[in-house]
Amino acid sequence: MRLLRPLKSWDETLTRTPPRYLLALLVIAAGIALLQVPVYVFHRIYYNPLVTVPELVATACAGSVLLFLSGSAIASLVILQILLAANYLKFFFLREGLIPSDFVNLHEAFVGGGLRIQIVMVVGFATAVLALGLLSNRRHWKTRVAGLAVWAALAAVAYDRPREVKSELLFDQYKQFWLVSSQFQQHGFFVSFATAAVDLRWLSLDMERFPLLETFPPGDIRTLRLEPVRDRPDIHVVLLESFIEPHDFTALRFDREPTPPGIADLIARRNAASYSPVVGGKTAKAEFEVLCGVPDFDLLGTVTFNQMGSSPFDCLPNLLRRAGYRTLVTTPMPGSFFNIKQAYQALGFEERLLRESFTFDDRDGPYLTNGSALRQSLEFVRRRIAATPERPLFNYVVLVGGHFPFERNEARRPDRIGVVPAEPMLRKIVNMSHYTLVALAEYLGAIGELGRDSIVVLFGDHLPPVSDAILLTGGYRGFDPGRPVTERRTFLLVLRNGKPVPLGNIAQYELPDVLLRMISGRCEAESCAPETAMLLRPPGAYARAAPAEELCRGDAPTPACRAAIAKVDGMRRVYQHLLRQSHLPVEGARIAETGAH
Repeated sequence: MRLLRPLKSWDETLTRTPPRYLLALLVIAAGIALLQVPVYVFHRIYYNPLVTVPELVATACAGSVLLFLSGSAIASLVILQILLAANYLKFFFLREGLIPSDFVNLHEAFVGGGLRIQIVMVVGFATAVLALGLLSNRRHWKTRVAGLAVWAALAAVAYDRPREVKSELLFDQYKQFWLVSSQFQQHGFFVSFATAAVDLRWLSLDMERFPLLETFPPGDIRTLRLEPVRDRPDIHVVLLESFIEPHDFTALRFDREPTPPGIADLIARRNAASYSPVVGGKTAKAEFEVLCGVPDFDLLGTVTFNQMGSSPFDCLPNLLRRAGYRTLVTTPMPGSFFNIKQAYQALGFEERLLRESFTFDDRDGPYLTNGSALRQSLEFVRRRIAATPERPLFNYVVLVGGHFPFERNEARRPDRIGVVPAEPMLRKIVNMSHYTLVALAEYLGAIGELGRDSIVVLFGDHLPPVSDAILLTGGYRGFDPGRPVTERRTFLLVLRNGKPVPLGNIAQYELPDVLLRMISGRCEAESCAPETAMLLRPPGAYARAAPAEELCRGDAPTPACRAAIAKVDGMRRVYQHLLRQSHLPVEGARIAETGAH
């Protein structure tokens, strides 16, 4: 404590008079800028922090708020630097910058990030608390109020009016809208953070005013009428956390075959891959797309599941329930994780078997192994089929056993596959995937033994949070470093009665349409690829047949580009309808009467 006294005494002098107070804010802004220089120099993911005047102003404004609350320039500098460190971490793992709505996901980051992330989060929080506890100064409040007013006025003059969400947007506006969480790379962290905070408020107001749709865009899954029929196939959808099939690493050589015989031939003939909305994390975004048939536009936050209300709304499980399906979801994760307990209920799952329904008899790190989770899930399925054999089943399984950093119980599951080049992370991924594939082969065999007409979907939610250099070293076939992260392909295998269904490369939000057309007899297994010709996910829209061919680049949008924009705009309206629907009072939650396709 003696060492802190001179520091605290010097810190207190900075709030005694307005000139010193303003000097303290300039010191904070300059200090934050200097601390970012190494990142700019060595990683080149940032603007140049020393020449960005708006960012210096925004940093001083943020420092003014903290200095007003704490009375300590040093504590304010520490807290701002912790925010920047959090931004670095998020960008490293998820290729996105930190925005205000991320604080809703702190619980998920802590639970799903592994021990190292948990240590970093605890240390960061403890450092902020200690800085405030040891250095806070409640004196000179009049000076602090005056300084806050000065910087608030400057911010009001300097800040542009936030953009309004329009009913129709041109591509350049969509690009800006979609990349809000990465704007820090061009404009600075505090400028983009403040912009996201204001936009969040505008979007919230826009959502509250949004009227429910009376009709849906052509081709939307909610326009497909499904009459209740008993002889429809069961549907089993299995989400594989951070899964990469070993042979998708085209530059790796293995000392033994990593894919077990029971599934190797199916994978070799799969001719399918999916585009995930995320990289590195936020599994619930992939879940939303696979279950609702539209992109996760994250208008009110970075993960829609966390913004969902409890009222039922028009997504795949509810559509299937009205067609006579029994709907079941199983996952060994707690209900608080991405709000899944409430989200799954609103989506339409009659039965929701979460962490408390599983026996944790075999773990890899903190997670139940995929093998154990699949065996227990299969037992749940057998019981439901035995109880109501006349009803088709929609069975949705979320596995988390392959979660980064790919910890395994090596006493039970030692390394079995050697890889060349001998990159440690690639070896961990390949061996984890090998054991997941062994479990999946057993699971598919058991599904076949049920003797029921079935569709099985196995898909990877997103790529793991590893560096681009590791993906390049492995020669991952779904990765092009010159393309946006949302155009990186993940594993997809669709089976109809044990036979692969060729779908090509599709967006995850296109899977519900594929499934509904398959069970309604509107397509044969060989012709069930989506009818649209494009992957439409801002900021890119490109032809599936030629992914390098850009539709929406340049100053003059082509007719194909405008058609793509109209399609995306229609999906955005459907997304708003669904989110608005989930927040209606239960008695007023109108589930749309679907019309003919």
